[in-house]
Amino acid sequence: WNALASDAKNSGFNAIRITGFDCNALDLASSAAAAVGIQVLAGIYASEGTIAASLTQINNDVQTFRAAYAKYGAGRYVGLTVGNEVNDSVDNIMAKVYDVRGYLGSVGVTTKVSTVHTWVNIRANPALCGADFVGANAHAFYDGGRTSGQAGDFVFQTVVPALQAACPGKKIYIT
Repeated sequence: WNALASDAKNSGFNAIRITGFDCNALDLASSAAAAVGIQVLAGIYASEGTIAASLTQINNDVQTFRAAYAKYGAGRYVGLTVGNEVNDSVDNIMAKVYDVRGYLGSVGVTTKVSTVHTWVNIRANPALCGADFVGANAHAFYDGGRTSGQAGDFVFQTVVPALQAACPGKKIYIT
């Protein structure tokens, strides 16, 4: 974790992203990020596939995040995401995002909360824009005919403008 955080900072990044808290990942990533002065985009993974099936695990991970927030401070976290491309309805995903955001706010946690989905899914379902920020996975190789050298142009000329149109005024993180 320390090498990852250091490499990220030395490469010009100001944050690292994790997509689950198993194996003490949140504490390890937070500690490593703190050591080099960068932030963490913390992600709760829906381990059982759907929000309902993962409810106990998600709720436990919210408590893990709350403890990390108390230990490392508000400034350590860019945000908290609930789910990564969860195979569930937009309504179920966003209901849990709003539930987590409301709960955390009620206990004094000010970290912004959202979810992460594919940019195409967000564009097609603007309700995924409803949280504090937009987290989008954008993989140029899935969109055919793009080489690794074309990935940056794809993200900044195709993906970001499409998300700005779908989610006006929202902060967008390409994850």
